[in-house]
Amino acid sequence: MFPFDTKILLNSVAEIICTVDNNRVYTWMNRAGINFFGENAIGKEISYFLHNPTEDYKNIQPVLKDSEQVFCVINWQERKDGVPRLMSWWRKKIRNDDGLIIGEVLTGRDITERKMAEIEKDQLIYKLKKRNSELDCLYAFSKLVQRPQVTASDILKDTPQIVINGLNFKEFASCKITFQDHSYNTDNFVESRWGLSRNLIVNGAVVGRIEVYYERNFPQADQGPFFKEEVHLLDAISDNISKTVERLINAQEIIDERQKLQDANVTLKNVLSRLEEEKAAIKENIALNIEKNIIPLIDGPVASDVELLKSNLNNITSDFYRKIVNLKYNLTPTEIEICRLVKVGNLSKKIAEIMNISYATVTTHKKNIRRKLKISNSSTNLRTYLSELL
Repeated sequence: MFPFDTKILLNSVAEIICTVDNNRVYTWMNRAGINFFGENAIGKEISYFLHNPTEDYKNIQPVLKDSEQVFCVINWQERKDGVPRLMSWWRKKIRNDDGLIIGEVLTGRDITERKMAEIEKDQLIYKLKKRNSELDCLYAFSKLVQRPQVTASDILKDTPQIVINGLNFKEFASCKITFQDHSYNTDNFVESRWGLSRNLIVNGAVVGRIEVYYERNFPQADQGPFFKEEVHLLDAISDNISKTVERLINAQEIIDERQKLQDANVTLKNVLSRLEEEKAAIKENIALNIEKNIIPLIDGPVASDVELLKSNLNNITSDFYRKIVNLKYNLTPTEIEICRLVKVGNLSKKIAEIMNISYATVTTHKKNIRRKLKISNSSTNLRTYLSELL
């Protein structure tokens, strides 16, 4: 025997406890029930508070046939403020002393927050699984492109199956990649109405496409039957294919261009070598021709009179004129000849005799030469300077 009234005990619990008659009309409820349904709930039928009475009765009808078992029913009911709440009800038939069913006792609990938390947890788990599939796909692609000596063809051939493994319904999916005149696809590739595609862009030009199809429709997602994670995955894969193939193509072009430059360099070296050989041969021929055909004619008793002629002929094989002209001091032919005579040790008087010009003219030319060689205001000896310069 409890020292306090049973109703006081029932009113102190957090769960809703109530009774209904055989017509499913509330005949009594504790304080938790009154707080939920309102003060005027007694005398109203259960269906009055059901959020979707027709559907709820349809779902619980098979359970109601078993009159002896305690059973649980979950449905949406409207709180006194009109807000629908998900309720979990435990129901048990009530019999009188004669064994006749006179109603039911109901124990209810608001499980909205718990159910929402479960749904949120399930959604989070589902998203994590999808995210994990996406990351596995991207990781597999990353391993593919990092393989030693991998080619663009290898990447395009293996990527379709990698993409399929990242989809939610991979058993119903197929993929194809077209690149220029080539096509790479999964074994079960079939086009359908439910597809998603992206262009492959290399060096600013569209060079192919990647296409994914589901062979049948699925519940509406973010883009047809495709979830946004799948759309993002295809975007990421197509972008990575484009960049990777572009990098491989550009790298190969650099290798080819480098080889061409190396070949051209070898060819140029060969040409320069032949030119040097030809130049040496020409120089040798000129020297031999002068020695055999000209020098004998001017040797003899009058050789001293033609010293200048011999000197000029010998200069044909000398580098002096070429070197001093290449220095680009803008010397005149006369100034170049005076430079040559100074360099071999001739004084101004001798130079005047050799060139058949006046001493004053030689002096003027030498002043101009020093000015052009930028040694006018120095004590530098002209012969010494020319010897060091040439």
